[in-house]
Amino acid sequence: MKSRKLVPALATVAVAGLLALSPAVASADTYAPGANNQTFATGFGGWTQSSASTGLCVPAVTCPIVSNTWQSTGGAGGAEGFLRTTVTSVATLATTTNAIWQSPTYTYNGNGGAVPTTATFTMDRQADVTALLAIAGAQANYTVELLDATTGTALTVVPPTTQAGAAGWTSIPAVNINPSQLNVGHRYAIRVTSTYTNGTGVFVLPTGGSDYDNVKLSTTGAGQIPDSSVLAQLIQSQGLPGSAKLKGNKLQLKIKCPKQAAPNSCKYLLQGLAKGKKSKAATALKRVTVKAGKKKTVSIAVKQKFLAKYQKAKKVYVKANVSVGALKTTTVKKLKLKH
Repeated sequence: MKSRKLVPALATVAVAGLLALSPAVASADTYAPGANNQTFATGFGGWTQSSASTGLCVPAVTCPIVSNTWQSTGGAGGAEGFLRTTVTSVATLATTTNAIWQSPTYTYNGNGGAVPTTATFTMDRQADVTALLAIAGAQANYTVELLDATTGTALTVVPPTTQAGAAGWTSIPAVNINPSQLNVGHRYAIRVTSTYTNGTGVFVLPTGGSDYDNVKLSTTGAGQIPDSSVLAQLIQSQGLPGSAKLKGNKLQLKIKCPKQAAPNSCKYLLQGLAKGKKSKAATALKRVTVKAGKKKTVSIAVKQKFLAKYQKAKKVYVKANVSVGALKTTTVKKLKLKH
């Protein structure tokens, strides 16, 4: 790797995606979807960049000047491209600089539409930070996160880790992620941030840089529901519908038991609510058992005192207590109400 400008070294890669569930299960799925989103062989792959400095430096005067670029050749695979972060050498005070690469958001579909057995993050990197780290108190790190664009939360995949030790292309140790930490039905994005922090004195930054390639989240396998949190996700995305219908004094909706429940069935206890997620019950309780992978239409009697409100409502909240074998969950979903 040629000597360039300094790189802020925080690589935060946020995997976006929805765990929408469909019948077929592929042998593996990768994210962000699309080869160029991962390998940058022919361009940025939809990734965007930003940077910022905090501390005592003056913007455009003494703060490091960040340059995030796509390089067309010289990636981890040889001839293909990669993402690069550099910083122009300037005189600076105690400063921390972050340079961020972020992928396009996308829907996380698990593995072929099913909750995967494994989810693994991998990435290649190289860094020219020897001169930077020779300065007393200086640090150059990278961090990887999975950003949930639906909730605005972040899952740290790789905590702040030194950029040292990768003068040439190096694969980071594969990181295994609990599939239940990836939310069904949510959007994700990949963000890569490089972070450089100098000491407390004033000095001229040496040149340096950090490069990233083959940024990928891979999923494999699909089988039994691992825990109650995944069961809750499956009921939200598959089990409960997006809408219900009011027919006379009955609330009708079509529910499903996710195929991942096999060989067990789903035992539902359903009830419509008066207003919001924590409001009073507006319907009778309805118990129903559905076989794995099957659907069933149910009718629930609306209490007389809430019938007029339901007749005018455009949406309704339905509470579901669901058990699959030894697993149990309680979830509430807002449905469109048809008349």
